[in-house]
Amino acid sequence: MELKLVPVTEHNWREATFLTTDPERKIPLDEQWIANNAFSLLQCCYDKDWDCRIMMDGETAVGFVFYGYDRDEDRYLLCRYMIDVAHQGKGYGKAFLPLAVELIRRQYGCRDVYTSVHDENPHALHLYTSFGFERTEEMDAEERFYVLRG
Repeated sequence: MELKLVPVTEHNWREATFLTTDPERKIPLDEQWIANNAFSLLQCCYDKDWDCRIMMDGETAVGFVFYGYDRDEDRYLLCRYMIDVAHQGKGYGKAFLPLAVELIRRQYGCRDVYTSVHDENPHALHLYTSFGFERTEEMDAEERFYVLRG
């Protein structure tokens, strides 16, 4: 594996847009556990507290991460983290998570990184808790917050 997180540019934004967790590849605006990447890209354009990267293995786009500063809660958030349906089950989620956390800490100079997860999403819960994220009692709509202390 040759893993890297690359900025979204005028040359690769289409790759980011068409990554999906949807098995039918219909790319709905609101997928089962995550917002569509096109929504995230648009949000980055208009809300400068947020950023995103494409997860690349060599020259292949395998996933997408959206992260930033949540002004309302005064915390840094790994908000949307997804592996394309064609690349799930290959270890990319686990392999890219330390890279994403390090990017957030380096870019923002923060220690603690938060994420939110549906209690009914066992794969994401396992991924985050096995990496060291700890459950909090805070909720954001239907998602529970987890924190990785730095």
